[in-house]
Amino acid sequence: PKWPVDLRASLHARGGLAYAASIVLSPREQPATLHFESGDKLEAFLNEVKVLTLDDHSTHGSIEPRATVVLRAGRNELLIKLSDGGGGWGFHASIDAEEAVTHQALA
Repeated sequence: PKWPVDLRASLHARGGLAYAASIVLSPREQPATLHFESGDKLEAFLNEVKVLTLDDHSTHGSIEPRATVVLRAGRNELLIKLSDGGGGWGFHASIDAEEAVTHQALA
């Protein structure tokens, strides 16, 4: 597959809207950079605050596939919203931080 998370393969569908969510656990409050790759529109939210919009031409949209954030000590909720517009329906996400973080997928 083109993307580590391939929604077309997972959902056996083309077109639509999907969400991916994860709990990011940080040992302390710390700065971090969230990195994303996607074939179509992607919006990322950390702790219910939008931190990035890709494939958007509005004033809040970004052409850089990364967001600089501050992780809370303990639990941080990461939500990714993806739409399929024909360019591949999937994504890749990673986090760079001073101290290692772990994650738990949400069911």
